[in-house]
Amino acid sequence: MKNISLNGGISIFTFEIKGGKEAAKKFTDSLELFSLLANVADVKSLVIHPASTTHSQMTEEELLASGIKPSTIRLSIGTEHIDDIIADLEHGFSDDLILDKLQNKKQDGSVWRLSLSCF
Repeated sequence: MKNISLNGGISIFTFEIKGGKEAAKKFTDSLELFSLLANVADVKSLVIHPASTTHSQMTEEELLASGIKPSTIRLSIGTEHIDDIIADLEHGFSDDLILDKLQNKKQDGSVWRLSLSCF
């Protein structure tokens, strides 16, 4: 068996979005560049909402035991130009429902800032 060490950044991100399952689904549906596919580590950018797709057969208790919440989102970053990836994510995060949920949490009126680094 040969050990392989990869240099550079990781391309798969898992995060929770404010607003629960409804906001998570709305976010994934609003993306245009990202494809709604279950496979990851592709050359194109992918997005998935595990609770309603790959893990939809699980009960809520099983989901939580597996580390998946109704608001969990997974992104696999592809080889598209970084400006296009960021623009699509900004579009997804700018959805009215998501903005409303985030603004209710911030006192200063700021919503969020997206920052991705390429290595």
